[in-house]
Amino acid sequence: MIFLAIILAACGLNRDTTPPNLVYAGPLELRLHEDFNPKSKVVAVVHHGDRLEVVAQRRRLYKLKTAKGLQGWTDERNLMSVDQMQALSKLEETARRMPGQGVAISYDPLNVHTEPQRFSPSFIQIKPGVKFDVIAHQISLRAEPKHRVLVKPQPRPESQKKRPDKKRVPPPPPPAAPKPPDDWEELSESRAPSKLPKPEKVEAEPAEPAPTDDWTLVRTSSGTAGWVLTNRIYLAIPDEVAQYAEGHRITTYFSLGKIHDTDRDQDKDIWLWTTIHAGEHPFDYDSFRVFTWNPKRHRYETAYIARSVEGFLPVLVNKSATGQVTFSVCLAQDDGSRLRRDFALIDRQIKGAGAEACKPAETIATGSTPSIPSPAPGATEPSKSKSFSSKFGEIKKKLFGH
Repeated sequence: MIFLAIILAACGLNRDTTPPNLVYAGPLELRLHEDFNPKSKVVAVVHHGDRLEVVAQRRRLYKLKTAKGLQGWTDERNLMSVDQMQALSKLEETARRMPGQGVAISYDPLNVHTEPQRFSPSFIQIKPGVKFDVIAHQISLRAEPKHRVLVKPQPRPESQKKRPDKKRVPPPPPPAAPKPPDDWEELSESRAPSKLPKPEKVEAEPAEPAPTDDWTLVRTSSGTAGWVLTNRIYLAIPDEVAQYAEGHRITTYFSLGKIHDTDRDQDKDIWLWTTIHAGEHPFDYDSFRVFTWNPKRHRYETAYIARSVEGFLPVLVNKSATGQVTFSVCLAQDDGSRLRRDFALIDRQIKGAGAEACKPAETIATGSTPSIPSPAPGATEPSKSKSFSSKFGEIKKKLFGH
């Protein structure tokens, strides 16, 4: 008997105990209903990440069984597959390694989604006034939720498979083709393409651009990461600096150090920020600026500013043990490549400290959400309209050879 028990235990070591019909609750709180109707009686309440067993399916509706044995119905968009749960865990691990790009708050309850898509489950909610880190940014296409296969279909038993008929009667032969008319040559000449009237050209109307949404990847104090709508958050930079945004949206900000104001006996931060003008763009910011405090005039002044750039996250800030502060930004070049430019803060002045090619950013898993791809480093930009002087130079070279 002992030998038999050892054999049975060894056979079960490699057995996959995960049921094939396993799904997870997506939203922060999910109510299971007694019937298909969402207004029917609530039979169970589960929470994000709870394991559920699929009992039955009717198109986009699933009947589920909880760990307590209760059964109820819900829509498929409230559920997450095993692969989606793994992708969410990977997103959290990636976000923990990525540098923060500033602290933000929301003035209303903020729903955090599993993917940068409005129809994805909202699995946590951040209370108003609670601070969280900004990590990354993405523009995603706004698309209707597609039907998903949450569980793999079970193979049909051998007894239920249809067996081919042994005696199959072949179909009757097709009838003979009719003979052409006697005047087929005259009919062919009269219908030649050159003798037919030319159809009028109908200009196709330009297609309307697909709707998109601007999303931000955030990280809470507990390390949980998810996606929120960018227009719902506000970076927590002091108002005495934010007033200089000139109507642009602040996308990142950092403190590079402090300056002591003797008259007021205060320490004022040296701020670095990036901003972007209104609209949705394939880059993350179009301007960056450094503010220093003037202790004599008791006000912030611009120490460095760069406008009309195409910048990409992350912005990196480094403070060495000796007190030297440097920062770097990744900017698109005219040839489509990306260059990371380094700057050093020296005696309240910003000095260039070199440049190198931007390293590839960490890939952020977004599930099945379609996004607007940004130009890859080294890719050629779309052709831009040439200036009058460049066009005149090309004509001159063609005519005179120089």
